[in-house]
Amino acid sequence: MNVVNPFFHRSAIHYPDYFFGRQEVLTRLVNLLRTQHRVAVLGPQRIGKTSLLLHLLHMNHTQAGTVSTIWVYFDCQSWRHTTPQALWADMAAALLEALCERSHTHWQILVGDELSLQTLQQLVADIAAAGFRPIFLLDDFDVLLESCDRNDEVVCGLQTLAMSGCVGFVVAGTQSLPGPVEEGFSSASSLFLSTFATVRLGLFSDTEATGLLRSFSALNGGVFSGEIVNWLVQLAGRHPLYLQLAGSSAIEHGVQHGSLNSPEARLRVRQAFLDQVTPHWCRVWSGLSDEDRRVLTLLLFYQEDALSRTQRLEQACLIIRDEHAEMPVRWLSREFQAFVDRQLAARLQHLSLNALCS
Repeated sequence: MNVVNPFFHRSAIHYPDYFFGRQEVLTRLVNLLRTQHRVAVLGPQRIGKTSLLLHLLHMNHTQAGTVSTIWVYFDCQSWRHTTPQALWADMAAALLEALCERSHTHWQILVGDELSLQTLQQLVADIAAAGFRPIFLLDDFDVLLESCDRNDEVVCGLQTLAMSGCVGFVVAGTQSLPGPVEEGFSSASSLFLSTFATVRLGLFSDTEATGLLRSFSALNGGVFSGEIVNWLVQLAGRHPLYLQLAGSSAIEHGVQHGSLNSPEARLRVRQAFLDQVTPHWCRVWSGLSDEDRRVLTLLLFYQEDALSRTQRLEQACLIIRDEHAEMPVRWLSREFQAFVDRQLAARLQHLSLNALCS
């Protein structure tokens, strides 16, 4: 059966037609930018932060009034070893390119390898005077903050740009931004970092999870029945990446082999899904603290004290909270619960071997 696999799971989603869900997040983010001017999008790795920022590039959003938004995307990974002057030049060049695409006009400005902050400020002011408002989308912002000594000049420069009122910022990262008295940052940097509104990316809702699978299934003529969609959601949980992995596995190891209705086909899909998702779970597990691992393995015993003990795990998108359910907090999926159980078994076996050898 010749079926195209529409699922994305190896990289961020660059094409707006394949971006699904997050409408409430997008609406809140755009509304916040009208008043706050600075928004931090926080969430664990592979939850969809980059895809969200890239989707903003395709939004032909116009603010109230006559000011048109110009979205400009940067991956801060590329700024690891960049001088502030080279960074200002990169921002200016990207801003001019985005402006040309948005307004279909060409600005006769040459940007070299380096640029002063004052020149960038003037460029932003000129663009604002022409009726445009730049919003810089700074992905992997944590990387920029890793060395505050080296990058304090950069963050101070961003604060200087922000003070003009002509520019907005959306930053994305895994960690909350430093507070106003964080050690290692100047007062100007701390002021910039402490004034961001926060939007957290979490798991999909039930409607988004089933909708993603149904929508992508429709691209192939509806190859997933309602029963298959529900089974895939149970297999993957409501995590966007895991849903993409489950859908991709269902296409490649089920539909393209004829059917998903037989037990043998379900076993193939399940194994293909686990082969792809387990390395990701292992990386997540290795990054957890001992306390978080303990809570995750003993989740059944943390129901009454759930909020204080499980908040980090919820923000890491590893558990689901439902205050109205018999079990207020539960693992992301049964397969993830089985993975956690295997980690506990391996830990107990390791401790037993150490006891025998001592």
